[in-house]
Amino acid sequence: MSEHAHPTAARSDPVTLETGLEAFRSNPDFHGPVEDLDGHDCNDHFAQIYERPAEKFEAAIPFVRHGLDQGERIAYVVDQSTETEVRTALQDAGIDVEAALDSEALTFYTVEETYLRDGSFDPDEMIQFYADATAEATEDFEALRLVAEMSWIKDDDTTVEELMEYESKINDLFDAEDVLAICQYDRDLFAPEVINNIVRTHPHLIYDGAACHNFYYTPPEELFGDGTLARENERMLRTLRERTESKTELQQRDRFLEDLYTITADQIRSFEDKVRALLDLGCEQFGVDVGGVNRVDPDDNYFEVEYLNGDHECFEPGAQFPLSQTYCQAAADIEDAVLVSDPTAEGLEEIPVFDEFGIKGYIGTYIPVDGGMDRTLGFLPAESEPVSFTEEDRTCVELIGQWIGYELNRRQREQFLRECYQITADPDLEFETKVEHLLELGRDWFDLEMAGLHHLPSNDGKFRLEQGVGLGVDPDDEVLITDPGEGAYCRRAIASDEPVGMPDVRGTDWEDDQIYEELGVTSYFGTTVSGGGTPFGTLWFGSTDPRNVPFSEVEHTFLDLMGQWIGYELERRSRERFLRECYEITADSDSSFEEKLKQLLELGREQFGVEMAGLNHLPSWDGPFRLEKGVGFDVDPEEELWTDPGEGCFCRQTIEQDEPVAMADVSGTNWVEDTIHQQFELTSYLGTKVTSGATPYGTLWFGSTKSRNRPFSEAERTFIELMGQWVSYELERREHKQDQQELYRITADRDLSTDEKIAELLELGCERLDLPVGMLTRKREEAFKITKMRGDHPELDEGTLTPPLTDNYCRRVVDTGSTVTAADAGAAGWNGDALYHEFGLECYAGVQLTVGDEAYGTICFTDLSPRDVEFTESEETFLELMGQCVSYELERNHREAQLDQKNDRLGSFASMLAHELRNPVAIGQIYSRQLPDEADAEAVEYVTDAFDRIEDMVDILLILTRGREAVSEYTPVNLADEAHRVWDTMEAPDAALNVELGRTIQADETYVRHLFRNLLENAVEHGGEDVTIRVGNLNDGFYVADDGVGIPPEERDAIFDEGYTTTADSGGSGLGLAFVQKLAEVYGWDITVAESKDGGAQFEFRNLT
Repeated sequence: MSEHAHPTAARSDPVTLETGLEAFRSNPDFHGPVEDLDGHDCNDHFAQIYERPAEKFEAAIPFVRHGLDQGERIAYVVDQSTETEVRTALQDAGIDVEAALDSEALTFYTVEETYLRDGSFDPDEMIQFYADATAEATEDFEALRLVAEMSWIKDDDTTVEELMEYESKINDLFDAEDVLAICQYDRDLFAPEVINNIVRTHPHLIYDGAACHNFYYTPPEELFGDGTLARENERMLRTLRERTESKTELQQRDRFLEDLYTITADQIRSFEDKVRALLDLGCEQFGVDVGGVNRVDPDDNYFEVEYLNGDHECFEPGAQFPLSQTYCQAAADIEDAVLVSDPTAEGLEEIPVFDEFGIKGYIGTYIPVDGGMDRTLGFLPAESEPVSFTEEDRTCVELIGQWIGYELNRRQREQFLRECYQITADPDLEFETKVEHLLELGRDWFDLEMAGLHHLPSNDGKFRLEQGVGLGVDPDDEVLITDPGEGAYCRRAIASDEPVGMPDVRGTDWEDDQIYEELGVTSYFGTTVSGGGTPFGTLWFGSTDPRNVPFSEVEHTFLDLMGQWIGYELERRSRERFLRECYEITADSDSSFEEKLKQLLELGREQFGVEMAGLNHLPSWDGPFRLEKGVGFDVDPEEELWTDPGEGCFCRQTIEQDEPVAMADVSGTNWVEDTIHQQFELTSYLGTKVTSGATPYGTLWFGSTKSRNRPFSEAERTFIELMGQWVSYELERREHKQDQQELYRITADRDLSTDEKIAELLELGCERLDLPVGMLTRKREEAFKITKMRGDHPELDEGTLTPPLTDNYCRRVVDTGSTVTAADAGAAGWNGDALYHEFGLECYAGVQLTVGDEAYGTICFTDLSPRDVEFTESEETFLELMGQCVSYELERNHREAQLDQKNDRLGSFASMLAHELRNPVAIGQIYSRQLPDEADAEAVEYVTDAFDRIEDMVDILLILTRGREAVSEYTPVNLADEAHRVWDTMEAPDAALNVELGRTIQADETYVRHLFRNLLENAVEHGGEDVTIRVGNLNDGFYVADDGVGIPPEERDAIFDEGYTTTADSGGSGLGLAFVQKLAEVYGWDITVAESKDGGAQFEFRNLT
């Protein structure tokens, strides 16, 4: 029974029917509504009528649970249910049945043990049984709670009259003793007349999940006594009237609330229109003729009609009276609603409104208004007729008054905030002028004669008046200094987080304070003003006269808002000054880093109010700190100062955190035992971590041998963080500049080979990025090959092939073409990468290398452990620069290799040229000897052709070897004519040439003719004897196409290589198409090879100029 109250728990309240209703209300097992007693007749006895077996447990379980929690004994009489079924239901509901049984807080009885103990029902014996059970239970428990199933009545001979007699007697017992009962009746077991009598004789019923008052209830003695019918008729008629009255009152209340909501929620009506509509509503509700809202000042006995509905000879808007002559005085006295139905009986017969005006009734309420004149809401009859008001009327007038008061206060608040905003947002006003206007506004609002802004330079010092109004102090006179005592006036305000108000200091300990004795300040209202968390002073208002009412919550809020704005402005001005000075220092191009750092340290000392500052460097993570720069303490600049704070103290804690570390006073902390405090007496400390890139460099700190009387503010933390960021930026910039210089030194060193340069670059990258392994990889068809490596890895080395390109960090680099970094590859979602799960590379930084326009591979750096911090933008820039340097070296090597290859081909070409020229010359020599005067014409032609061939070859070789230098003449050349002229010299009787070209260019006619000869001969040679050749126009050039076999795409680049030929056996030299490409380059043409529309080859020349 541990979850329920102990049986000896004390409880003073008696057990009543309300206790049972509370059991149903407070328990989620009972889902239906529970009706309040509301003064109805009742006894400590419920009758439950149920139709489903589960229904009886829906009431019994919360009833039993509540009783056990209250320390009561539960007696459960089972009949239709078995004990096992009841136990199971209780246990399923979370009740500890076994504990309750063991403590005898729960007892089960059968019908045979109770109602039918002697075989039949005897009401007197049963009543005695329950009396004895109650007496026994209350010896150890608070009360007896009974649940009884009444199904046994159906099979017993008990008459309805006997049962009703028993109910009447048992009700008397339950009323007199600490016992509460539920009798459960199964509706399906009993005849309708039995159920009818049960309903009529129980004042409270439980049915269908609801606990309700039974207005059909008739006491048993009336139900079965003499004159039953007459009493029943009387009860019925009275009930009808009561229900009608209740329903009418409810309808009237609902109609009033609906009208009230309709009026107040109307978005179109003005406030004045709503007030008038509410006055009409009140007159109708209270049955009177006149309603009004009045401005009142109880202190000045002032009353003025502000709004009035209805006609009255004595009252009209603007009419003024002494408040004491009106019924509103009564409302003002108690600041609440007042009902006056009989002025004489209520002692108001001498009030003029009754005595002179004859007004015999009044209903009204008081409406307090912050920052303005209070109001009263009042209604009265126009005629001298008596009226009466109900408590329901009191509620109605209070509701109307509450809304009017809410609106008046809201409008007052809006007016105050509007005036505050107009002052604070005015760009033409200086700060001091805005403060003066706020002081004037506060004086008017709080109805006080003086106001001021005090500054407290030192927490235990005196207050200095910065600005004041209403003090009678000449601004040119000496500054007013005040020194209130502890817990009084501004001294108390500055120590409090909320505004401090004292309407009347008389009779308090403030009466003995210097401020009251010398300046006579009798009422005081002040709040602390802070600039960025640092107390600046107080904003206060006061008067030599006491206030009659305390300062309201709204007034507290208004003062707080004004104090916040002044604090914000002070903080903003301080922040702007600090940032301006920081900028002037850091942007000074004539100062060195060391000079700027010294000025920043001096600025921080002043800003934070401490005497020393420094920049410490931590060369080794576990080692001591070295002072790089310090101010404010006696250290020889020529000597190195090393300090070694303990774990979690001073700079050691700072270097390990991303946020600034502040300690206003080391007293009472473990920092007292640290060597820094003991050796240097450093008592207050503010520091932030400084980095160079992502690498911790050290700390920037400020401190004092004196404790601070306040914590370091958020603004101060921000300031040191900004200074630390600048120092970090400068350190990284200097390091980055050094890295650039080192990169350029390595790549520009002519004495280093490419391999040596790459080795030094890998070493520099490992050092700069603080990663142990650096690699140069070469992209292969399916993987990357490590060609150079710095550092050790258990499974990777030079020559190692990484996993496939599709499963590799380097693939990301190749895909993006830019720098790729991951300080923690697992956290970045790269844990599926082979280099992660096969080789354990948990940190990676790489950049793509290119040679020409092609991806060469990557240069990358890695580690088996993740980095603590992300790679910085500076580190990524460094990596990009390194990639550019390595790419440049690889590109230079590639170009040199290409040049070597060309030189080799040129040597081969020279040999071939000698061979090619030898045959034509020999032929020319042979035929030249055979040329008599009557020489054979054909022989002469052969000789001529041979020497022409020599001339052609010389021309081609000149273009190939000398390029543009070989072209010296530019004349108009008709391309179509040259194509025909070449074709006419060719022997290709079965081939065909179609020329649809109308373009003339500036060129050397000979070279253009050679170009067409090579293209046409190439087409005939490779396209077949019956090839058809087309020469046609392009938008910016021309083409030569055939319908031959074409050129495969993979060979289209190679055909222009010098020496490339597929007809070497038949004398092909491999120079023809090389000449064509070279000539196009000389003239600046673009040449491409494509497939013609007939499937053959098509040479396209564009960009002809």
